[in-house]
Amino acid sequence: MNAFEFGEWQCDPKSLTIKSKDVVVKLELKVMTVLQILAAKAPNVVSQDELMASAWPGVIVSDGAIYRVIALLRRALNDRVKPHKYIESIPRVGYRLMLKANIHKDEVPQLSPKAQIRRTSLTIISKGKNNHPGLDESITMIERHISWRCPIFSIHRSSTKTKGDFHVEISLSKNEQTIELQWQILSKENDEVIYTGAHHETRQSREPLSPSVAELVAESITKQSLLHRGKQIEAVTDPSHLNYWDLINFGDRFVSMSTEQINLRREFLKYAVAKAPSIAVGHAALGKLLSWEVINGVAESAKQNVNLAIECAARAIDIDPNSPYVTSSCGLINSRMGKHALGIELCRQTLSAAPSAQAKDALAMSLSFAGQPEEAIELYLQVLASTPSGQIFNHGKIVVPALQSGQLERAREYVDLAIAYFPGDYFAWLLRCNISAQLGNLDGAKEDLLQARKLLPTLNLENLIASIERNYGRTENQRQYLTSGYLRLLQDSGTLLADSTKPYLKHPEQLRPH
Repeated sequence: MNAFEFGEWQCDPKSLTIKSKDVVVKLELKVMTVLQILAAKAPNVVSQDELMASAWPGVIVSDGAIYRVIALLRRALNDRVKPHKYIESIPRVGYRLMLKANIHKDEVPQLSPKAQIRRTSLTIISKGKNNHPGLDESITMIERHISWRCPIFSIHRSSTKTKGDFHVEISLSKNEQTIELQWQILSKENDEVIYTGAHHETRQSREPLSPSVAELVAESITKQSLLHRGKQIEAVTDPSHLNYWDLINFGDRFVSMSTEQINLRREFLKYAVAKAPSIAVGHAALGKLLSWEVINGVAESAKQNVNLAIECAARAIDIDPNSPYVTSSCGLINSRMGKHALGIELCRQTLSAAPSAQAKDALAMSLSFAGQPEEAIELYLQVLASTPSGQIFNHGKIVVPALQSGQLERAREYVDLAIAYFPGDYFAWLLRCNISAQLGNLDGAKEDLLQARKLLPTLNLENLIASIERNYGRTENQRQYLTSGYLRLLQDSGTLLADSTKPYLKHPEQLRPH
């Protein structure tokens, strides 16, 4: 969002400051983010759920996180005493900025041709004087995993801070039997620390980190850097105002399940492909989104999406057949669209060139689409076994191949774990809906379906069933295990209720997946 004003306050999101007369207050990034969200909707109410989804995208937080940010915002605005002048609490609903905000409509300068395709730079710095001798090799593994996972970044190694979009400072220390890895990510704008992470192990070895821990750290760095950059560009609705890699960042991540957001992501990815047709990543990202729409039953025209997704995958492979991001993405695209042999081949190629839990995950998913659940389960169990201590594996991944194998009770156990840790995953609710209906619990299945529809409003059960039957290369028994619960629900008139007042339960120790 550009600078904005309300009442006596002038707000500059870029510098994270608010000003009233001669008083200038510096805000935390999250406090400014919440203020921007409230200002964009002012003077209307923003629900607590919407604040969580917008200010903490992809992260599950407690209600206390919102209370803390609102308290800090009121303190900055000198608005702590009731009746409040700026921020009003609406009990059991949310919050609103009581004054309408005047948002500046500054012209966005056009980017130079060089800036149009400039990657986001990520500088990794070794920090600390007495680091563990395995730090250098550990950083090399982290860099490798980042490049495999996210081609948006241009990665550099430096001994000191250099100009770049993000700095990552990493240290690896050893005290007696404990080895500790610490990392923090700083934004170039103001050297603000946007994330700090740590990993502890009890061991005496002088060896570097294990590959699974290096991948975990790479995942953290990638995710948090992209989230921060995404918050900076999320208010942009004109794709011509962003460079190629920002378009990819915007289009290749889940911000919201709303139809509006899905359409906007698709528009930005199509613009990226048109802007730089010789770069493979854009074709792969667009094809991945189109195939996701089809397989989840939310595509406006499934046939059109299938054809375009396959074309995107073919074009991406022609341009860059050796990029792990491209081969992995195109493997999933082809597998989702029924070209199982090619999809599995591309995913095996990815795993061979870039061995990682992410590559195993993609191959397992492709095998599930092809109706080969035994190897898929084996791969998922390998990922589970390599998940570092303290991290939560998303057990929902094993549910589909477990269902294909006819293991209903095992599938139910896995899906319950998935929902306990990741209640915002609509697909887990859908899977449990199907399993519950097959096990005869229709009331529970209806509640699960309604929760899935809350999370994915565009969900259409009939389209989902058609997608499964059309795109999954399975035996008749496998297909029945994946659809019979939904079909049973459709025969019950009470299934088509539009809403439910029962909120989904949250696990007390929610963690993000490895």
